Amino acid sequence: MDRVTTACSAGMDYVYKVKVVSAALTYTIDRFYCPLWRMSS
Repeated sequence: MDRVTTACSAGMDYVYKVKVVSAALTYTIDRFYCPLWRMSS
């Protein structure tokens, strides 16, 4: 049971980190690349 709980919490932690990183990347790309793309087009 302990091993399963540890694996589950580790998995949730990983999923949470991936979501946070992808959200931050999306925000950064929207923030910086969209104005550049608009200026160049």
